[in-house]
Amino acid sequence: MKRKRGWVKWVGVAACVFLLCGWIGSFWSAFGYAGRNVTVDLSVGCFEVGVYPFVLSKQGWFASRMNYEVYWLPKVIHGSFGTLRSTLLFLPLWIPLLLVGAATILAFRHDGRLAPGHCQTCGYDLSHVKSDTCSECGTPFKRNEQKL
Repeated sequence: MKRKRGWVKWVGVAACVFLLCGWIGSFWSAFGYAGRNVTVDLSVGCFEVGVYPFVLSKQGWFASRMNYEVYWLPKVIHGSFGTLRSTLLFLPLWIPLLLVGAATILAFRHDGRLAPGHCQTCGYDLSHVKSDTCSECGTPFKRNEQKL
């Protein structure tokens, strides 16, 4: 369990760094992918998904300087190109950064260290154990370290 918790903590740190770099970098340049009639990109601090009812002329990966309006809250825009309707969804990256950051901080605060007087392997209360081994898992311990 401790290994999994440690792995989750460091994945959270990496995700926070990735989101922070993407958020800052997206203010200088938009980068993403344009498919047949869907675009997915990072621009002006937002993760953007665009759905179009027509086939896009340029498809594939792109990076460009775009001067969009900055959205600090999630926003859905329904626009029209002639008689065709499109939808754009903007999710500011500070929101997932805040959520992942809070979860990572909580994971570090509750990193699995057990209080003195408990087995550091299984968590069993050792206050009434007479021997120098945990009666649950058999892990040896020293009485003076357990503060019994």
